Amino acid sequence: MKNLYKIELHFLPNSEYILNENLYHGSEKNIIENFNCIICANIIKNPLECRECSKLFCGKCIQDAIGKNNRCPNCLFSPFQANKFNLLLKSLLNESEFRCPLHCGKIFKYRQLDSHKEECKNIKSILMCSLCKLDVESDREEIHKLKCSVLKYKCELCEQEINKIDYKDHLINCKNQISYCKELEIYYPWRFHEAFMDEFKNIIMKYHLFYKNIKEISRLLI
Repeated sequence: MKNLYKIELHFLPNSEYILNENLYHGSEKNIIENFNCIICANIIKNPLECRECSKLFCGKCIQDAIGKNNRCPNCLFSPFQANKFNLLLKSLLNESEFRCPLHCGKIFKYRQLDSHKEECKNIKSILMCSLCKLDVESDREEIHKLKCSVLKYKCELCEQEINKIDYKDHLINCKNQISYCKELEIYYPWRFHEAFMDEFKNIIMKYHLFYKNIKEISRLLI
């Protein structure tokens, strides 16, 4: 793998707490499902409600959506018009309990989300991989660097980005691959140009044969 190097992989603090219905700590799961954003499928954050169909969205999710197409992603009414979050529903959501998404073991009410984020003991020990976007425990950082499912390499010869699982095949098939002759002790571009491939191989093989003959004559003369 001499002609490949890894695309740089960063680990970022996982500063975003994302709640979903699987983290809900309660018996009213049929109710909590109503608080799912239909865009990201997570529990709504800074919610807005469509005036036409009453569906709920995360504030950021719906702003991004209507920035591309100013209509409701659910009922398709255009232009999208929002209502503020219903006070009764807001109160119900605020009192709903969730388990910490970073697995610190704490259970808190939705309204306590920001305060728990400040005190969570795992906020610094859980990192996010810049390539696959998965959470990684800080003590497994080096292991993840080797096993990341979307780890890429960059070929120094052709500058193409290669998936980890494909790099061995690329070593063989890279159009700029450099081959090495141990007997002649020279490097040569085995795939230098397709139009001259056969001719170039013949030249190399002639050098091999010539060198072998010289070695055989030298052996006989000694």
